[in-house]
Amino acid sequence: MTMNGADEGGLMELSRRRVKLYTLSDDRVWEDQGTGHVTYSYVNASKLTSLIVRSEIDGMGCFSVSM
Repeated sequence: MTMNGADEGGLMELSRRRVKLYTLSDDRVWEDQGTGHVTYSYVNASKLTSLIVRSEIDGMGCFSVSM
């Protein structure tokens, strides 16, 4: 981690927050996907921002979106 909060690859990650994750089905019904922890990441080299939700049960990534 460098002084500005980025690691050697230019990745910045802020604190985790506990969240409930829902997806909207094709039938326009909200479906519960479980509880997890969301992190926000920013990669300086590519200027890529990501939100990642990891399952509270097993820590596996259950949702990721890059912007």
